Amino acid sequence: MENTAYYREMIDRLRTDANEQVQLYHVCASTKNALEAAAVLEQLTAELEHRENLIRQNKNGTLKPCPLCGARAERTVTEHKLNISWRDYKVYTVRVQCVNCGCEIHLDYHPPTWVKRPASEAGRQGALRWNRRI
Repeated sequence: MENTAYYREMIDRLRTDANEQVQLYHVCASTKNALEAAAVLEQLTAELEHRENLIRQNKNGTLKPCPLCGARAERTVTEHKLNISWRDYKVYTVRVQCVNCGCEIHLDYHPPTWVKRPASEAGRQGALRWNRRI
């Protein structure tokens, strides 16, 4: 839920920036530098679209290349059931590994009861961990 709010905030901020750029274009259109303003606006619009695409990709859980060698990474999600007293719990183990150098991360995801698709959410959480470059 926190990530969804963050991504919505980022997209709203980018759209606000785009609206301000459009207003700037209308102001500059009446001046003799209209062609330069149009070129700058096109460049800024392309940059905005690129940023929105990056945010959507990261939100959907696509994997970045390996931070060590730059090769592609593969993700596997396995489900395990734990029987604790009278209740069965599902735990998802996410493993993201580089195809080339073998760099990998492991994540045990314990889904809350309100998550509708826990396996896909586990994969998304693994992608968020892998994509974090800190």
